[in-house]
Amino acid sequence: SVGFLYDQQREISGEKITTSFLAQTPRAYMETTLLEMKIDNPHVKEIIDSCGSNDYCALEKLTILAQEEEQQTVLATVQDYLTSVHSAGIFCHRQGHHMGEFLYGIIGNLPDALAEATLTCGGSQVHGVLENYFTSEVFFGKEPDDVLMPGACKKIGEGSHSLINFDCNHGLGHGLMEAYDYDLFAVLDRCAELVTAREQQGCNTGAFMANVIEYRESGRGNQEDDHYETKNLNFDENDPNYPCSKVVGTAYEDCWLYQTAFLFKEFRYSPEEIFEVCENLANKSAERICLIGIGREISSGFWKTEDWEGLSAVCAKGTNSKSQETCIIGSMLGIGDMKTSKAVKFCKGTFDKYKETCFLQLGGFISRLDLSEAQIKKECSIIENDEMFELCTRNI
Repeated sequence: SVGFLYDQQREISGEKITTSFLAQTPRAYMETTLLEMKIDNPHVKEIIDSCGSNDYCALEKLTILAQEEEQQTVLATVQDYLTSVHSAGIFCHRQGHHMGEFLYGIIGNLPDALAEATLTCGGSQVHGVLENYFTSEVFFGKEPDDVLMPGACKKIGEGSHSLINFDCNHGLGHGLMEAYDYDLFAVLDRCAELVTAREQQGCNTGAFMANVIEYRESGRGNQEDDHYETKNLNFDENDPNYPCSKVVGTAYEDCWLYQTAFLFKEFRYSPEEIFEVCENLANKSAERICLIGIGREISSGFWKTEDWEGLSAVCAKGTNSKSQETCIIGSMLGIGDMKTSKAVKFCKGTFDKYKETCFLQLGGFISRLDLSEAQIKKECSIIENDEMFELCTRNI
């Protein structure tokens, strides 16, 4: 499972919520694309020539490199490797997680490891750093309840609403799930210890994302798989709304962002059926987040082909204009977190009736990336419509 993050306006509270998309790039496509790339860093070229898309092999190569080269050479190789994978158009969230874990291991302290992590591959490096922090604390003898919630996230990014700042809190949710052996409800209690609503939302969504990934990677509920028995898998084949049906408070709203992944993959719901589920939720904020989740979930199927009209046609299956536009926003945000320029192409290529909403929300998303004025204008430069260009650059 891989994924990426996005920022979205909460309808009721006015807070911002960021979360990760789940998708899988076909291995054959990864292998072919990576081997065809021109790579300047000789260490990265050697890793990719030897390992292809196998990130476990890449970690082994980096571990050997760390024994032979200066730390800065190793750190540069980590970033160049992820940049290469990302530039190849690969959903590299998994690779980013592993590289983040490696960063924490080689650097040895949380603030410096977070300072080295970037947003490449959907902020997953930040998530991996936090995962390794929590698992290391437990490995060296602390009980999960005694592991302190680090304050390092407050120092990440320019302002509390930056995307990388949210990614840091999202990483807390991932790390806590590891520390608590995937006891989701214990983790949500820990997330509630955070001070602001935005921090809690980041932590909650990290926990819910980790829950889906763990289910998928642990034999999909296959009880003959030994790994299955070691984890608290939060999925109920008799209740398609679980765990959301048992979650209370604002975490209930956050839960629906990932419930769409369960509904699509585990229950084999069609888009029309999931639209119906979302539209029937009594909690309107949860409904909106659920609809965003639909857009995020379906967009991976159109990433390689860039069939933006085809993607928009799936969102058009919503029963009303609000549902359709919210799905479009979810698709744009998911695409944008992996590659902003592709999100611009999506807004440009979507149906005319969705363009204004798409570019308006894209402008808000870009403002979360801590980009310079010149960088923002460059990202939006392919837009030929002056009005839409203004929406894309509105937060400069």
